[in-house]
Amino acid sequence: VQEAPKAPPPPPERSGMVLNELSRGEMEARRRALEGSKAREAEDRQRAQEDAKRRAEEEERRKRERDESARRQAEEEARLQAEAESRRRAEEEARRRAPQAA
Repeated sequence: VQEAPKAPPPPPERSGMVLNELSRGEMEARRRALEGSKAREAEDRQRAQEDAKRRAEEEERRKRERDESARRQAEEEARLQAEAESRRRAEEEARRRAPQAA
């Protein structure tokens, strides 16, 4: 009894893609694109830092304005309260003197 010839083992499966060699022009184009991308990223980072600084300065300015407004409001309330107290005292004094005059 003779055995049938065995089939050759299947070639190992390849994963991935076959990459072609890049021409000098393609490599140069990729290099320029990478440099341009790095430059844009640096510009974006710089712009983001400037925006963050500007936002922080604006927030600080707004905080100072809110604090100043609160201070002025407190002063105005204190002034109005002092005027009301002065008016009340003057009215009491006038009432005290009114019966004496009559």
